[in-house]
Formats: sequence, structure tokens, C-alpha cells
Amino acid sequence: MQQRRITIDDIVSALTHGTVGCKPQWDAMAGTWEYEVTGRDCDGESLRVRVAIEDAIIVVTTYE
Repeated sequence: MQQRRITIDDIVSALTHGTVGCKPQWDAMAGTWEYEVTGRDCDGESLRVRVAIEDAIIVVTTYE
């Protein structure tokens, strides 16, 4: 399976225009809440972004 190249612009697009899914999940190891946002990248492809919020937003991972 070929990996998709996701840019920071794709992540910003998904976070700006997407929706927050389910309840946040507590990451006890990091001591932060993680949220999953489902949106679209710059090409209109579906993209899920998992973020943690501390002093700023930290992108944890992305999913197709």
C-alpha cells in the first residue's frame, strides 16, 4: 500500500473545516486529552487528524 503524502496545509484544512468526533481520550502517559477531527485535505480527500492540546495544538497522527 502506497503511503499518502500529507502536508501541513492538508492538516490545517481538516482542522479548520472538519468536525470533532466522539469524546476525547485521556492519554495518561502524556497527561493530555486527545481529540479526533474528521475533515478534508486540500484535494478534497477524507482525512482524520488526532491532536492533543497543551499550550498549543500538537498533531499526534493522521489517518486516511
